Amino acid sequence: MNESLKLIFNRRERKFPLTQDRWDGVAECAGNYLPTQKYDGVHSITCIHTTYLDTPRLDSYREYLESRPIRKKIRIRQYGYDGVFEERCWVEIKIKRYGESLKRRFCCSNGGVVALLAGEDILEEVLRANANRPDAAEIYQASRSMMAKRRLRPVVRVDYERLAFEEPASDSTRITIDRNVRFRTTRESTSAGFGGIIMEVKCANGVPKWLADFRRDLALDGPSRFSKFARAVGELGTERLLKNQ
Repeated sequence: MNESLKLIFNRRERKFPLTQDRWDGVAECAGNYLPTQKYDGVHSITCIHTTYLDTPRLDSYREYLESRPIRKKIRIRQYGYDGVFEERCWVEIKIKRYGESLKRRFCCSNGGVVALLAGEDILEEVLRANANRPDAAEIYQASRSMMAKRRLRPVVRVDYERLAFEEPASDSTRITIDRNVRFRTTRESTSAGFGGIIMEVKCANGVPKWLADFRRDLALDGPSRFSKFARAVGELGTERLLKNQ
């Protein structure tokens, strides 16, 4: 990757697609190991819009299907509660390399995202909005370079509700549970959904000793290979998405 970005791959992610009826049991069990994360310090359930970008040929999707050991994508996230969303977005670069991942992001206004997608340089806004993040300019330039080089455009949006658990002083270990997962195209009203829930365990700097007990408590089998982005593309149909590029 030629873009200027500090590549520190120290995070492993394990996904478990489960049936909808397991929500309460998984949430209770997760709460035995980690405290609940509160959106805005108040609400337990966070609403999330995630828009995924891809090339005109859906190369990121194809790379996932082919199980490429090194993959990268850009997504845009917006957070809210009870259907009311913040007036800002987070632009994220996510790269996977041989089972480990890296995620870097910066925030900007909704209008800033529109301008960025149109090819405009919004560095000044990014610097203002991320004044406490010294790496924001670096992440922004890497994102902009990747978007231009790969001709990335919004392809699908995934909406869901999330319950998260993590230590307040550290995000090295995190458990998330997502429900009411809906997929939609970004240029028309076509939509689809996932009928279950998705639990994910994210660990940086090593696997905690209690993780084996947590999995045993829930009688979980091995983690499944699952991607919300790939599932959305598959459900909505590659032909429709390619036509909309």
